[in-house]
Amino acid sequence: MITFKHINFAYENSTENVLTDINMTIEKGELILLTGISGCGKTSLLRLINGLIPNFYKGRLTGELSINGENILEMSLREISREVNSVFQNPKSQFFNAIVQDELAFKSENYAYDPKIIKKKVDSALKLSRMMKFKNQDLFCMSGGEKQKISCLACDVFDADIIVLDEPSSNLDIQTIKNLMDKIFEWKAQGKTIIVAEHRLAYLRNLADKIVYMRSGKIEKIATPESFRKASIEEIHSKGLRAFDSVDFTEKKSIKVNEDGIKISNIDLTIEDKEVLNIKDVIVPKNATVAVIGLNGSGKSSFAKSFCGLIKESKENIYINGDKVNKKKRLKETFLVMQDINHQLFTESIQEEMEISLPTKCAKLDYENLLRSLNLIDYLEEHPMSLSGGQKQRLAIATALVSDRKVIIFDEPTSGLDFYHMLKVSKNILELKRKGKTVLIITHDPELIEASCDYVLFLESGKVKYQGQITKEMANHLGDFFRLEHYETKEKEVI
Repeated sequence: MITFKHINFAYENSTENVLTDINMTIEKGELILLTGISGCGKTSLLRLINGLIPNFYKGRLTGELSINGENILEMSLREISREVNSVFQNPKSQFFNAIVQDELAFKSENYAYDPKIIKKKVDSALKLSRMMKFKNQDLFCMSGGEKQKISCLACDVFDADIIVLDEPSSNLDIQTIKNLMDKIFEWKAQGKTIIVAEHRLAYLRNLADKIVYMRSGKIEKIATPESFRKASIEEIHSKGLRAFDSVDFTEKKSIKVNEDGIKISNIDLTIEDKEVLNIKDVIVPKNATVAVIGLNGSGKSSFAKSFCGLIKESKENIYINGDKVNKKKRLKETFLVMQDINHQLFTESIQEEMEISLPTKCAKLDYENLLRSLNLIDYLEEHPMSLSGGQKQRLAIATALVSDRKVIIFDEPTSGLDFYHMLKVSKNILELKRKGKTVLIITHDPELIEASCDYVLFLESGKVKYQGQITKEMANHLGDFFRLEHYETKEKEVI
């Protein structure tokens, strides 16, 4: 049992509480879903449970917090870690080793467990999840979804009674979310106490025992899943929350197809004798907003990088507005917002980051209103690397918006965003459309597609499975693709 009594916390060098008067009891074996808009205190609450506050993140902390009657605030991080396993939003931030089997064994080795037992548990976890082929894989060569799987498997190798997960689905495709759901179901069946901080609610609607809605560092409501099922989608969205059920896609207004826009005769990419891309005959109307969808590993990110001219090994014939464009020219006419934002933040402040993205040195664009709309104006002088993950993401989107390129490509622009900030991103994407830009969005986010997109490009195994405008038939395709029930758990495979 975990008990919070009048918990208040402010981070070091901050005068504002991120948690205020938290009172809650979590019973053994319960699954608690923490939700609320970004910055409401969900992550800080998890950091209290796993001991990162106050052992790593310092600050002003008052109140009482206990696990099974023991005062957690008086326990060492080593003692807490025996009781609590963690899965972070960005798996890379919790890895200490380069190789999969070493990472899975790492926590148990730190507690001096028998090496033979550790090896047996590592092999068992990999076999049950059908991931034995990754045993000697370099973690940093794996996809985001695969890294998330390893984080979850580490919780099987080291058997703690409490598991906290911070937005575990934010970078996952729908198939892997289904696998994650099955893994959480398995933990729940084992009697684990599970606390999940999430924006995506639908996959947990049949697993959660309680839903804790937080706002401005306070617990505003503790509800049952049943009460959320009864709430209208408008009520859910008014709280900044994601849909509690599958998204219903609607037919979009027809777009005129002509020589303007993007025509891809071919994109071919082979790496180490493995065919990565074999894209043929893609036509994207000018001024379209295109959802590029497909499961992890289908080639979406490779397609985006090849299209922008960032992969020298790829061979392609691409036309923009009727003109054939080589790699060098595409670099000047396209802008890619990467999935890992850290790869494209270069300066010492947000203001400098915006200024280097302007199309010319003499350009005088009012980017302050844009930063204000993305809730970044108060951080103008802050170093980009000091921002939260969501703030970095919004900054990268802002730099794309001021770049004034013909084609803007976003790679997972709303991963980890609540409904409120997703709508902000959607609004800015639609503003690009209004300005005559063509936008391609690589995404696993059905709500973003419904709010922003009018065209779909579906990739599977590096090829285009289908493409076209969002007609009634295409809307049905999208509904099937994003419906959890559509995916069967592979035999013995949980994440």
